[in-house]
Amino acid sequence: MTKLGRLTDFLKKPAAIGALTFIATMIVVGMFMGPTTCNSGWASGSIGRRGACSHHGGVNHGPAQLRFITSILFGVAAGIFANKIQNGRPENSSPEALKASDSGGTICPTCGSTMRALVQNGRIQLKCMAHGCGYERRYR
Repeated sequence: MTKLGRLTDFLKKPAAIGALTFIATMIVVGMFMGPTTCNSGWASGSIGRRGACSHHGGVNHGPAQLRFITSILFGVAAGIFANKIQNGRPENSSPEALKASDSGGTICPTCGSTMRALVQNGRIQLKCMAHGCGYERRYR
């Protein structure tokens, strides 16, 4: 398998999608939050080095924590969403079977189309809706 093939296989995993979403959110939110400041609002190019905010109430960690928590939430949500999409439907289902399963209908064992339930005189009758199939099943 080529490196590109391994990369695309990796990117199909929900955990990888969640991790990439986490990283992208950290970057994007960081761009909007601006530079780190002191608790007093003082902005200095040397914040993060020795004592730059010592006379200004210390470094303001609130925006960084908000950025981290937001990124975690977006990453987890993206991973869960990707997992639901990936595991939502079987790969080899016919369109008729998917329509029947989505609507809660019964699938014809002969042709795979949606069957219709008819109730007459307290009896239930299932009829296939496909043209030419003619399959019926009756219940008392």
